[in-house]
Amino acid sequence: MGIKKCFTSRFGDEGYIMEADFSQLEVIGAALVSGDPMMKKDILDGVDSHSQSASWLHPQHTYEEIREGYLAEDSHFTKMRKNAKAPRFELQYGARAPGIARNNKLPLEVAQGFIDRYYDRYAVLKAFQDKLLRHCENNLVPSSDRLPTGHPAMMAYWQNPYTKRRLNFQQQAAPEFLQKRNVFGTISPTQVANYPMQSFATGDVMPEVIGAVGEAIWFSELRQQCLPINTVHDSIIFDVHADVLVEAGRLVKKTMESAPELMQKRFGEHLDLPFPVDVEYGHDWEDIKHLDLT
Repeated sequence: MGIKKCFTSRFGDEGYIMEADFSQLEVIGAALVSGDPMMKKDILDGVDSHSQSASWLHPQHTYEEIREGYLAEDSHFTKMRKNAKAPRFELQYGARAPGIARNNKLPLEVAQGFIDRYYDRYAVLKAFQDKLLRHCENNLVPSSDRLPTGHPAMMAYWQNPYTKRRLNFQQQAAPEFLQKRNVFGTISPTQVANYPMQSFATGDVMPEVIGAVGEAIWFSELRQQCLPINTVHDSIIFDVHADVLVEAGRLVKKTMESAPELMQKRFGEHLDLPFPVDVEYGHDWEDIKHLDLT
């Protein structure tokens, strides 16, 4: 039994735990920040990223074959799709082939092939990350910190074009082979790949949306029966009475999916992608299923 099983409704059998979860929020952030047209197209076309990832990990199967098998509830393709989630998340968080291979018990060449196919499709994203790394390496300024060697730890800055959030990239201790060449600090490629997307998604979009959802519920007739109780990354969890479950789900989904309008109002920048939200519910947080809001 997982820890989520312990989260149940205060309304007893007449209540549910409801979770509203952005679909691919970090991917949407990556597409917007990098301007990658293929990534934007895949989002707009509704490409199932997990079936796509499974096809890159198992090139003997096509995307269509895996997707159709998953929708038909075929156990083989369902498991294949599920196991493909972690490598993609790890890559989006900046992991490289050795880490992805180790964490997912994959041969190194399979992990590297997955990365190659990902960046073959999203070449503009890769170019953005490479350009940002070069920007950091070429625009270092002193910081107050020092490396383990005692040398000054330099840092570089980058500003999100949508929200103007400034990110600091500070040098870490260089590998031993570089220190032998008198290079003592390096900017982490992992941080360069991760920080712009993660900070935009969960640092900029989510706080704006959480505030809007709280306000929408407070000024509705649901505020005694739909109670926000937690947030995790790109999802919000509620304790909801059964009498208002569907109404609450619709209100939350509508408010969260208005993220582009909320961000434009706050920052004055147009976001040209949708922000789809999935809503699930159950008598506890672990055993939840899709909530039909039609």
